[in-house]
Amino acid sequence: MQPTAHLVTAWIEILGRQAVQVFGQRQLDKILNVMYTEGVEGGKIKGDGEAAKQRLSLVLQEWKSVGLEYPKGRNWD
Repeated sequence: MQPTAHLVTAWIEILGRQAVQVFGQRQLDKILNVMYTEGVEGGKIKGDGEAAKQRLSLVLQEWKSVGLEYPKGRNWD
């Protein structure tokens, strides 16, 4: 199995703030929406285990309901 779900989750948590600065919040919202609808709900994002897919799903559901506070990982500023 591929570790895609784990890597996408890490990308969101670590580089999310920088992605907002580069792409803007509206564009990042579009990217995260596609990740959720096509990747999680559509089953196109694979994971190395069910836990990785569930974690990605939870991160994206949190974003959809209350938004994400960036960064959860490293602060690059």
